[in-house]
Amino acid sequence: MYEVLCFLLQQVFYVWFDAPIGYMSITKTYTDQWEKWWRPERTSVLYYNFIGKDNVPFHSVIFPSCLLGANRNYTVVSHIMATGKSNSVHNRPEDPLIF
Repeated sequence: MYEVLCFLLQQVFYVWFDAPIGYMSITKTYTDQWEKWWRPERTSVLYYNFIGKDNVPFHSVIFPSCLLGANRNYTVVSHIMATGKSNSVHNRPEDPLIF
C-alpha cells in the first residue's frame, strides 16, 4: 500500500472542469429537450459510459462531483465500462498502480 501511495503522490491528474458544462451544452445544441436527459423530473435515466481506462477517475469521481455539487438534480453516470490502454507517458511496467 505504501508503494501505491508514493506512486500516486508523484502523479498529476488533469481535469477539464468545463467538461460537464460542455457535455450539457452540446446536448442542448441538438435538442430543446435536453433537460429530459440531464435533469429528469420523474423518469429514471440510466447513464452508461464507455471510456478508456485512463478516463475512469474523471468520469467516476470528478464529473459526478461537479454535477452533484451544483445541487440541480443532474443525471450522473450509472455504469462505467472501461477498456484499452492508458495514454499516460509516465506509466512503466514497474509502477504499482496503472489506470
